[in-house]
Amino acid sequence: MKVVLDKIGKRKLSVVLKKRTSALPKNIVSKIERHWSDSISGKRKLFRGSVLCAVSIEKNKSSIRINVAESDYAHYLATLDGILPKKYNCRSVYTSIILYTTDNFLVLGEMDSHNSVPGQIQCPGGGITMEDLENGFFDFKSNAVKELAEEFYLDANDPAQITYFELKFLKTGGDINTIGIMFEARTNFTKNKFEEFFKKKRKEEIASRKNPEFKKLVFVYQSPAKIKHFLKNDPRSKNDYLHLLLKSLQQK
Repeated sequence: MKVVLDKIGKRKLSVVLKKRTSALPKNIVSKIERHWSDSISGKRKLFRGSVLCAVSIEKNKSSIRINVAESDYAHYLATLDGILPKKYNCRSVYTSIILYTTDNFLVLGEMDSHNSVPGQIQCPGGGITMEDLENGFFDFKSNAVKELAEEFYLDANDPAQITYFELKFLKTGGDINTIGIMFEARTNFTKNKFEEFFKKKRKEEIASRKNPEFKKLVFVYQSPAKIKHFLKNDPRSKNDYLHLLLKSLQQK
């Protein structure tokens, strides 16, 4: 399915808990359970936490509403590995941050080896969780702020680190039709200073026996020629929105 990056603009975006569980037929549940058992019996170290799946999206000129149901990581993994009929896929809802340095580099990350997509290049971000639920609505901005701190060690509420942080795109489509709530942000660091900062913080995280989300940072300078070179020559796998995002930046 074609990836779409829809500029949110002045529309009000809300994410609403529609159902407590995502209802699936018994044969699909059995398939998910078998796949999960096979996955954890191998080398994969995975945690079966809650995952929120979109059941519908309602759009008009003034608002966008994403209705979600609660499922789990086993359902999402079965979707990611392509073993389910498309109508039973888990359309996970996540936040993502398009981050720029002061010297005009887009900052991406290469996923570490313990993740479900090791080596993949993507923006920082992560799935919206039940912890983000407040009076039936999900605080997705708070989720994005948390993910930026956990993955890139940046405090979005500290003007010394982040000077701009605003809602930008709603991503839909792609191979498994996930939904991304994408923010645009600017850090007060140059490329070199941020890379130095990231390496130091990552080393501290490993020393405290934690597993960093990203193995290393990936920088793409914001010029049409540099973006074109990256798209053509970088062989690593990339999140499904990244090609379209970079293409749109190439045309600026």
